[in-house]
Parts: sequence; structure tokens; C-alpha cells
Amino acid sequence: MLLFDLNMRRFNSKFCFLTVLLFCFSIIYSQNKDELDSLENRLNMMRNTNPDETIKIGEQILKYSTSDKQKSNTLALMSFAYFAKENTKKSTELLFQAKEFAEKTNDPQIISKIYGTIAQMYLNIDFKDKAVYYLHLTIDEIKKLPEGNDKYRLKGLSYIELGKINMDEKKYSAANLYFKNSLSEFNKMNNDAPYYIKRSYYNLGDSYYNLQKLDSASLYINKALEIKKNTSVNDYALFTLSNIYTDEKKHQLAIDTLKSILKNKELNDDILKSKVYLSISKNYKMLGDYENFDLYNEKHLQINKEIAQNNINTIKNAVNLEEKKLTNEISSANKQNNTLVIILILISGVSITIFFYVGKTKRKQKKQYEAIIESLENKTVITNDAKIEVAPKDGEIQLISSDVEQEILEKLDKFEKSDRFTNQKLNISTLAVQLKTNTTYLSQIINKYKGKNFNTYINELRINYICEKIHNNPEYLNYKISYLGEISGFATHSAFAKVFKSVTGISPSIFLNESAKNHQKQNNP
Repeated sequence: MLLFDLNMRRFNSKFCFLTVLLFCFSIIYSQNKDELDSLENRLNMMRNTNPDETIKIGEQILKYSTSDKQKSNTLALMSFAYFAKENTKKSTELLFQAKEFAEKTNDPQIISKIYGTIAQMYLNIDFKDKAVYYLHLTIDEIKKLPEGNDKYRLKGLSYIELGKINMDEKKYSAANLYFKNSLSEFNKMNNDAPYYIKRSYYNLGDSYYNLQKLDSASLYINKALEIKKNTSVNDYALFTLSNIYTDEKKHQLAIDTLKSILKNKELNDDILKSKVYLSISKNYKMLGDYENFDLYNEKHLQINKEIAQNNINTIKNAVNLEEKKLTNEISSANKQNNTLVIILILISGVSITIFFYVGKTKRKQKKQYEAIIESLENKTVITNDAKIEVAPKDGEIQLISSDVEQEILEKLDKFEKSDRFTNQKLNISTLAVQLKTNTTYLSQIINKYKGKNFNTYINELRINYICEKIHNNPEYLNYKISYLGEISGFATHSAFAKVFKSVTGISPSIFLNESAKNHQKQNNP
């Protein structure tokens, strides 16, 4: 009995100890869960405000959390923080980790938000095919949600993004349909949703404008402007409205509308400002007011110059921040850290190298531009130094009499003085027909006397033509590069840009910038 009693006491003692231990563990787990939830709430509250703190708190949550939902949300917020710090590689890595945890939850709301965020990431890097793929995945997940505001809002926003992608691709009818679908979803929301409805109205109006349905465009743009909330949309709505007025030849009304955009003290979109200045200048030109045309065209060129300069400034700011950060670390530690000093020197060296390289590149581009202008003023054809000679195929060599050669050369001279080479459908066969000869003769003459093949010959004539137009007519500075390529005979923007650089040694945008500076210098000696 005594032994049994002792064993029971030992058992009770162990049982009590285990009970206390389990109780303590439950308290610790409960406290940890509460603490994690508290950290997650704090993380959500500081969204987009403090990237470094977001990352720090996120790492704490990931270390202890066992919830896939919590991990997915935390990783997504950390991804935004790294994106704000311009670490796109880390941001992308965390976003796809968030996707993996989201998919484990089987929760359509969580999954749809992650898919939508990935779609937005692909849009930011102009990878539209992938963005469309993830937007459709987003909509598939949203359809699984119960009927309610969350479902309608997320679905409507997805339709807006799909509409914007189609707008960029000039598929205006498809875009218009997506914007109508977005408006339909927002109108289903139980409570009034003016923020979202206003966006749909604006996008619908803009799509109708591009479809040249001006009455419908005006109707929806004015509906957007009537909604007082989400005033950030107003500037873009007013710009589309001004375009409608311009098309209706209400030029003064268009100018007044555009100037009202510039009065907005919160306007910080330089690209929109550039478009506004350009549109004002065009409307003044249509009114015959060349003084104001020059004034606003100059503002447009100046802000474009500032936008182009941003890339260099970004490099400079990044280097300065790194130098400041390293200097502060050395100062606060109050010691000479050889590694940091070496890094600082390397960064300074890289900085100097970058600026020397940029300067050297600019000087080279300016010389190339001046050489182009010299060729234009001397009435010589701008040409690529690398000639492409084409040997005739076996059996193709045909003796051409000197009289026939001279006749073809005279016809080519007349052809060069015309604008017929800007016809996009021109090829060696059609030109041979026009010159009343055959393709073999024409090819041999061009190769022998021009020192190049047919395609190179035509491309150089086209580039010479558009360079001369830009140099002699300042209004060409206002046109888009794709349009300049089109009027000079190229089917696509990329083909024009590639051939332009091949022939001149500089890109079309650099040539336009140098031409703008040249015209400005001539007008303000």
C-alpha cells in the first residue's frame, strides 16, 4: 500500500507538472498568436509609409507565423516595401512567394488579390501578355466569391485594367466593352461607389473619344466631372474633354479647359503637363496666334528635356545617397572601416565614370547630329558608312548598254527628288515598273552607282527625307516618332527607329532633342 501510495504521489506529481507545462505552453502560444496578429495589424496600418519598418516587422511575423494567409499577406506587403525601395528583384521574388502561400489557403479573395497584384507588376514592366493572363486568373477567382461589394469592386477593377491594356494597343472597341463591364459591376455595389464609378465614366469617355464618337465621349466625361470625389481623375478627364473641343474646332474652349488643368496646384504629372502644353500650342496655332504657339511649344520642349534628364538625375541621386549612407555609417561607428572606404571610393569612381561617359556620349551624339545637318545643308544624302554590296547570282549578269544605264540613272535622279520612296508598299519590282526597266537592271545600277543594295538605298532616302523635314519645319518636333516613321515610309515604330540609328548613328529621339535645341538657339540667339 505504501509503495502504491508513493507511486500514486509520484504519478500525481508528474501529472501536475505536465498539466502546468501544457497550460504554460497554451498561454505562450496564445500570447504569440495575439502578438503576431497585433504585428500584422500594425503592418497593414503602415502600408506604403515606412518600407524599412515594414520589412523589419514582416521578417518577425514570418519567423513565427504558421498561417498561410498571414504569410501571404505579410510577403505581399514586404514586396510593396522592396518595390518602394526600388529593389524590384527582391520585390518580385517575395510576391511569387506570397502567391504560393495564397494558393495553399484556397481562399479566392486572398488568391485574387495576389493575382491582381502580379498582373499590376507585369503592367509596370510593360509585359502585357502576362498581365492579361493574370487578370483573367484574377477574374476566375473573383467569380468564386459570394455576391457582395468585394466581388463587384474587385471584378470592376480587373475589367478597368483589361480595358486600359486594350487602349494601349489601340483596340478601342474591346476597351470600351471592358469599361462598360466595369461600370456594370460598380453599379451593383449596395452603397454608393462614386470613386470607382467616376473612373469607369472617364475611361468610357476616353474610349469613345478614340472611337471618334464625340457625343458619347462628351457625355461620359462630363458625368465623371460631375462626381466630386476622386478629383485626381479630373485632370485626365479635362484633357480628353479638351481633345473633343479641338476636334469640334472649339479651339478657345479647348485652350481654356487645358489651362484649368495647369491651375491645379496638386498636378505633379510631368508627362500630362507636357501633353497639355503641346495641345495648347496646337490650338493657338489653329487660331493663328503664333506668339502663344511659340510660348507653349517652348514650355512643351523644356519639360520634355527635363523628363529626359530624369534618368541622369536618378543615377546621380542614387550615388549621392549611397555616399551619404556610407559616410554616416563610418562617422557613427567612429572608426576607419577600410572596406567601407574602398566601397565609397569605388562608388565615387563609378559616379565620375558615369558622368564622363554620359558627357562623352552627349558630345558624340551632338557631333553626329551636326554631321547630319551639314549633309542636309550641302544637299548630300545622309548615308551609312558601311556599304552593302550585292553580287549578282549566277546567270543573272546582264550587260547593260551605256545609253540604258544613263537613262535609268536619270530616272533614279528624278525619283530621288520626288517623295515616291515614302510609299510603304514600294519594292524593287514596283519601282522597276515605274522606271520602265527590269529588276535585274535596276538592282545592278543601284549596286554599281550607289554602292548599296535596293533596301539600303530606299531606307537612306527615307531617313534623309524625314531629317530634312524636321530640320526645316519646327512643327515636326511636335509629332510622335511613330508618325514620323509612318510618313517617311516605315510600317512600324521599331523598324523606323532601327533604320534611323543604323543610317545616322543616333536614335530619332536624340535627333529630335538636338533639333529642338537648335531651333531654340536660332529663335533666342
